[in-house]
Amino acid sequence: MRHSTSLLLGLSTLSVMAQTEGSNFTVSGTGIATTLVSDYQSIGINPANLGFDLKYEDPRFAFGLLEMSYSVYTNGVTRKVLRKDMLRDFDRTFTGNEQEMAAQNFTDADLAVNADVRLFGFAFQHDKAGGFAVQVADRFQWSSFFNGTTAELLFQGRRADYFSNLLLADSSVIANTSGLSEDTLALVIAGFNDAGQGRTISQLMDDTRISLNWTREYAFSWGRRMFVTGPVEWHGGIGFRYLQGFAHIDIGEKDGKWEGFTALTPVFDVDYGTAAISNPSTVNGGGMKSVGSGFSGDVGLTAVIKEVLKVGVAATNLGSMTWNGNVYKAKDDTLYSLSSPGFTTYNFFDQAEVITSDLGVFDWDGVKERKVATPGMLRAGVSYMIKEKAEVGIDLIVPLNEVPGNLVKPQFSVGGEYAPVKFMTLQMGVITGGNYDTRLPMGILFRMPGGLWEGGVATRDMLSYFGQETPTVSLCVGVLRFRL
Repeated sequence: MRHSTSLLLGLSTLSVMAQTEGSNFTVSGTGIATTLVSDYQSIGINPANLGFDLKYEDPRFAFGLLEMSYSVYTNGVTRKVLRKDMLRDFDRTFTGNEQEMAAQNFTDADLAVNADVRLFGFAFQHDKAGGFAVQVADRFQWSSFFNGTTAELLFQGRRADYFSNLLLADSSVIANTSGLSEDTLALVIAGFNDAGQGRTISQLMDDTRISLNWTREYAFSWGRRMFVTGPVEWHGGIGFRYLQGFAHIDIGEKDGKWEGFTALTPVFDVDYGTAAISNPSTVNGGGMKSVGSGFSGDVGLTAVIKEVLKVGVAATNLGSMTWNGNVYKAKDDTLYSLSSPGFTTYNFFDQAEVITSDLGVFDWDGVKERKVATPGMLRAGVSYMIKEKAEVGIDLIVPLNEVPGNLVKPQFSVGGEYAPVKFMTLQMGVITGGNYDTRLPMGILFRMPGGLWEGGVATRDMLSYFGQETPTVSLCVGVLRFRL
């Protein structure tokens, strides 16, 4: 059975979930998190911070529900196109010319989609036993880069310039040249090359990268103050999580060799055709069935100097997952012909039945399972508190491996927060690297006395509201966070 990479890009339009601060709306506006987060928000960032809470002395319990965040970034289109066409009016049908324009826009362009949903988080902190935290959270992370040929095949399908000939509905064959009328293009049912003129998938997708990771984690972390040396308090922590996998896609060059793997939960309703008959990992039925599982862990250390300067380091998400449901490996076949019409709207997922039929680009073989490392990161951060009203700092995050869901390059950020009044905090920062261009996060938090209730909203790039180039559309929000 053949698939098109159109489906893979279509998955990226889902706003259900590598944001480095996750769904922690309390720090998203600062751009830094390694030394700022506390209680259950320390999970996945720095479990050592469970051993302290410099903001509120009395509350021992913290819990939150439905803390959410998402970001969509691309340097292929303007902010107006991203917001209006890709995220709002994605059901509008393309014309032939619009398909060609979309292919040009996404040539040599990045697309990154990240979303996190913390369904539930809870923490208990004790002076001697330390802090304990649990959470259930979903994470969705997509990253892609298309070369010119890949973009044409995705958006123009059978009419891509890659094909020298076009087969029309009346069985006639014409040359694929520029200037064909819309009426003629509407009659095209396949594009093809003569024998010996095709190229392998790995050649066509040179420099192309497509990665997706969607998991649900059930996490536990513990941290406490370990000892004191002079003015320095040393805090340590560890964390563990069980992972359920719902989607995994990894296409691109690995160690000098092109590879393509996919594992998708049945909720995507992908028709794998005859390839599913002999696949030992086929998952029958529908719904949100897990197609992978695994474990990962975190370890962190934070030094608090004179209760104002914090220095933290953590290694997070160290582990592996085994994908054993609906696992397929792409063949490196030569592409001679294609019947797929390509993207006809930005609602790529809605077209999955057409895209994933035998008309597509890829030819897949079913495999039993695939074991991959989880997207591990090394974090380091420093922050300084100013008269209990402000805290400023820097963060450095380095990816430890090249797997779906991780950063593609190191990320550096500087930022902070300021509370002009007790019930409100303003946040701002600057972030560069990672999966995005340089951006300016901003946020605002509101709270009741003693932190009994906290709520807030943040954006990961305020600059995109003032310019159209390299836009980021993002939102991080939480309104159900409490301390007792």
